[in-house]
Amino acid sequence: MALVREKRTKCGLTIHQIWAELGHHYSPMFVFWFFHRPVVVITDAQLVKEVLITKNLPRDKFGYSHFSSLFGERMLGKGLLSEVSEEEWRWKRTVIDPAFHRPSLTGLMDSFTTICDSFLQRLETLDDGKTEVSMAEEFVRINLDMIAKPSTFGYQAKSKEAVRFLRGVARGLIEKRQEENKTGEDQHNDILSHILLLPQKDSRTTMDDMIDHFITFVVGGEETDSNHLTYLLAAITSHPEVEERLVAEIDEVLGSRCAVKYEDLGKLKYLDQASKEALRLHPPKPAITRMTNEKITLGDYHIPAKTSIMVDAHVLHHHIRYWDDPEKFDPDRFAPSNQSKVEHYAYIPFSLGRHTCIGMHFAHIETKMLMARLLQTFKVKLLPGQDLKQVEHLTLRPKMARGVHWSLGEHGMFLVFSQDQETDIITGVIYFTYD
Repeated sequence: MALVREKRTKCGLTIHQIWAELGHHYSPMFVFWFFHRPVVVITDAQLVKEVLITKNLPRDKFGYSHFSSLFGERMLGKGLLSEVSEEEWRWKRTVIDPAFHRPSLTGLMDSFTTICDSFLQRLETLDDGKTEVSMAEEFVRINLDMIAKPSTFGYQAKSKEAVRFLRGVARGLIEKRQEENKTGEDQHNDILSHILLLPQKDSRTTMDDMIDHFITFVVGGEETDSNHLTYLLAAITSHPEVEERLVAEIDEVLGSRCAVKYEDLGKLKYLDQASKEALRLHPPKPAITRMTNEKITLGDYHIPAKTSIMVDAHVLHHHIRYWDDPEKFDPDRFAPSNQSKVEHYAYIPFSLGRHTCIGMHFAHIETKMLMARLLQTFKVKLLPGQDLKQVEHLTLRPKMARGVHWSLGEHGMFLVFSQDQETDIITGVIYFTYD
């Protein structure tokens, strides 16, 4: 713990970056103590396969149960992210899975297009030379639209109030959509539409269950996708040669069309490579924890029963054993010609095995569609002195960036991120100016 404290305070590293440093020196695993609890951190790709697939170890109740409630207030409840009963999780996953199958996702394309149109039109109408816009809020807003179109004591009190507010908003939205369903007014086609169908598939489903699922997708989907879009945009603007190739690809695939069709997504191969590389460098939810219910053997090591096992995506994604120059942004790592060089079990931005993220394909579609439209509409130019760091919350999110210059036609604008020093909340402001 002393080492962690020193690295965090003096070097400004996140806990995942500290573990990545340790992972370079200790293989195939190392142990750190969380007070009285030993946690085994896996640094070897083949052992990752054993933990997540071969042995399929259960979730660590100590870790995942903390998502269920916050200071006694129900937060994620028994949603997919926080459910620790394997039997219950399997049933809930089976019921919700159809919402993320290809027919359902292709059915969302028109809705996604409409949302992208509104997002870009909003930016264009704000191009008046003086309007300030919080870009961080814009990314959050568009992601929410994609999901559903519409002192210590002091900290605890604020957190409990925030959780109650969030669940209250979710309940109000669900009840409103239920009423619209009864009257035939609900014309939405989104993830929430599928959540509203759950009581028909499982009579045990309560209002709290639907709220759990909705908030799980808001927290697990909106925040992770928003963070990924921010890191991807920052990486693209930092590498003009990457942006040039992306724009050329988008022009070739879309031409003069604005609407992105489902079949276009597979043709945006270099954009897919850039997105994968951004996820490698900045996996939004790195920590995956499991528990040994009995004594097991991993490699040459005997692990006692009731031991926490952690697979950390950041550790594996930055490991010099699996990646050449791992801190470099290089989309060509994922080029078809290099696929054989990618160690499958060392690249896990969406986890692996039975618990692979249910929203993986949803996230890929959203990222490709939004970035294609954004780069098709705006010319992006990076200002000098760019600095992008990470801050730890439920997910890893951007901490600070100093400036990105965007130009649209004869007008220009630049995006500035800033950090509230007291709350660590990140805001982004676009200043629109004339060249």
